Amino acid sequence: MAVRAMPASGAADAPAPGAAGQGVRVDGICRRFDTDGDDLLVLDTTSFEVQAGEFVTILGPSGCGKSTLFNMVAGLLAPSSGDIYVHGERVTGRTGSVSYMMQRDLLLPWRSVLDNVILGMETAGMDRKKARAEASLLLDRFGLGRFAKAYPAQLSGGMRQRAAFIRTMLFPRGVLLLDEPLGALDAQTRLLMQEWLLEIWGEERKTVLFITHDVDEAVFLSDRVHVMSARPGRIIDEVKITLPRPRSTDLRTTPEFTELRNRLLTEIHRESLKAFEQGAV
Repeated sequence: MAVRAMPASGAADAPAPGAAGQGVRVDGICRRFDTDGDDLLVLDTTSFEVQAGEFVTILGPSGCGKSTLFNMVAGLLAPSSGDIYVHGERVTGRTGSVSYMMQRDLLLPWRSVLDNVILGMETAGMDRKKARAEASLLLDRFGLGRFAKAYPAQLSGGMRQRAAFIRTMLFPRGVLLLDEPLGALDAQTRLLMQEWLLEIWGEERKTVLFITHDVDEAVFLSDRVHVMSARPGRIIDEVKITLPRPRSTDLRTTPEFTELRNRLLTEIHRESLKAFEQGAV
């Protein structure tokens, strides 16, 4: 898969926090579940902001409440307390404010690639002919144009994830929630997809909130990384990724990358040990 390089530039291309306005604000949310009569606190009181155009990653051990957090931001799950704002508007418990890509691609097997990627636009009420024309341009632009009439079963894992991500991008919302979208891919495809993902984000500059277990991936993609504790999950650190953009795979061998990676590895290892003792891993 060919990945087109972006024009060279420096760190100044990254959005300045606060300069472009608020994308997402999570204000003191927590979530409890009733499990056989026991009150289980999954997500402890959590607050953070993602500025418009930022790429922010949530990094934490298994079972710490990352996907629960995303389900609340997406409005699929109501918080036990606290509020969520998107572009300054309170959206707590309300769906349709963000575009959400879950861990599986969830492509519909009976629809072609083109008809899969327009699904969000159709749901939003866009004219089907207009949606297909817009989607066709994006498929061409990112290497899937000749597979527009193919079905999901005919695609590789990386191609399926590209199609699912294009569908997410085309949903007419400025905020993208990406819950481990590359986790099921083999190592080499995952590296290529990371570069491809940054290419699209660099051109579109939508606000991205991203979940991963992969420390290298978090450093490579992000403007900031929020580290979560073992359950009950809460944010215990914010790490600013000051590496220049655009980023290529050569960046992974630099001392700056290694320093950030080691800091995050130390924190996530400590919290993963706690999760293991809880039986969450």
